[in-house]
Amino acid sequence: MENLEKLTYDYFIPFGIVFSFAIGSCIGSFLNVCIWRIPRGENLSHPGSHCPSCNYEIPPYFNIPILAWLVLKGKCKNCQVAISPRYIIIEAFTGVLFVLITYHASLMRFPVESLLSLYFLAAAFITIIFIDIKHLIIPSLITWSGTGTALVFSVALPYTIILPANHAFSKLNIDQQWLLNKLPMLESSPRLLALCYSLLGFAMGFGILWSVVELGKALFGKQKFKYDEPIDIVLSAEGAQSAGDELLPWEEVFDRKTDELTIDVEEGSWQVGQDQGVFEKHTLTIKHDTITIGDTSYTLSDIKNIQLKSKFFVVPREAMGRGDIKMLAMIGAFLGPAGVVCSLMLATFSGCLVGGLGIFIGRFTKSKQLPFGPYLAIGAAIWMLFWPDLIEVYLQSIDSLGDLLGGSQ
Repeated sequence: MENLEKLTYDYFIPFGIVFSFAIGSCIGSFLNVCIWRIPRGENLSHPGSHCPSCNYEIPPYFNIPILAWLVLKGKCKNCQVAISPRYIIIEAFTGVLFVLITYHASLMRFPVESLLSLYFLAAAFITIIFIDIKHLIIPSLITWSGTGTALVFSVALPYTIILPANHAFSKLNIDQQWLLNKLPMLESSPRLLALCYSLLGFAMGFGILWSVVELGKALFGKQKFKYDEPIDIVLSAEGAQSAGDELLPWEEVFDRKTDELTIDVEEGSWQVGQDQGVFEKHTLTIKHDTITIGDTSYTLSDIKNIQLKSKFFVVPREAMGRGDIKMLAMIGAFLGPAGVVCSLMLATFSGCLVGGLGIFIGRFTKSKQLPFGPYLAIGAAIWMLFWPDLIEVYLQSIDSLGDLLGGSQ
């Protein structure tokens, strides 16, 4: 490790740059696969890389990051269909990001093995940002595997998670110091210290957002819509659609088995399974897997066509997606309890800022569902790179406040 640290940090130019950019661009190529396949439930290893238009299997020499896209001029070798520039952008961006991470780590003189954690989190964040913005999901495959990786790192390579006791910033790692004060015996076992630190961060990350989600569900778990005039609503086996809006799939309506959608029907007609009829002043109740009409319950897949008019309906909603809970738990497993708190604070601030600005300029509506994963990623990235600076600013602020209060007496 000492030789690798010397090569990477002391000879950052040219070794560190070439080393980190090569790793980053190769990982970026894999991230492109993850971003495309994971939301579609496809296997990451089989089949091999292929053109999504003609299924042409891409040979290894056309799979070289960045260069392959340039040589092929952004087109499939077989069918000549354009290859999205997103591929080369992500490969190049990941490479550059890894170079910046390595450079920053060299300035901070972090243990060279900590690059494993920093690289892993950066790669996970890039994947999550693209998937969450496009599909409004944070895949458990990423968050749970990330948590498992952090726990393995803590035991196998503890200084990927914690700092050595003799490191210049060790005393600034306030949550690590708190843990040592509570359990002094951990000082003699870096692996056990790193494992406890990682588990504590995981539990704190999971617990905070789980509490927010459950409290939000209890307080704001239903959204009511009321209109002066009846609006047209169409229900099908796929989902619900109101006049002028896109189809809302049932799986996006119901997050829990206890969720209910209720619609006060003014009038309408229905055809479900082998039955059909008309509505006259009826309250329609729909659960995650059934719809009840009168005294009869049907599965949602039985719905053939329901057309109705309604002035009032109540839709279940979540304060936050459960993927966000797992993501913050993963962040905690890598960055510890302080990383959880500061990542969440930075994410909330940036999310409110962007969301508020979007509503102000008319890009977003108050009811629009916004992904929180990208903001968590940004908050965690700021903390994982600049936490010593942030801690120093915090401590200096406390001292200044103390002096101010003391002087005012």
